[in-house]
Amino acid sequence: MSETNCSQPKCLAAVLIILVAMVLLLGCGSEFLNQTLIISSLTANEEMVDPSGSSQISCVARDPDRDEITYAWSASGGTISGEGPIVIWTPPDVPADHEEHTVTVRVTDSKGNRSRRKFINFNVMCACLREASSDK
Repeated sequence: MSETNCSQPKCLAAVLIILVAMVLLLGCGSEFLNQTLIISSLTANEEMVDPSGSSQISCVARDPDRDEITYAWSASGGTISGEGPIVIWTPPDVPADHEEHTVTVRVTDSKGNRSRRKFINFNVMCACLREASSDK
């Protein structure tokens, strides 16, 4: 019998560990290398909104890895219409004399492990208050 540096079970275990590590790194490597999404702007065409009005909100985002991007919108009050990078926010039906609401967007890539949030605050003011404040 010839001499070897390791016994067969130890060599087999070492080879198996190396193979498993390679499969894990190659199979999951793209998630480890997934770059952070970039939200370059979040804008609203109106930040002061009458109770009967609405505001269009646009989010410009990109993924350096060129993965598909999804947008999830939410609001502290009122409703969001639409989906994707451009939506419409409408204030609640019966606002108080003056209310502030926050709209949030969460942008996620197709791998699902990266997202960012940005916020826009909206002021909803009844027309009677706006007229009174402009009379001063």
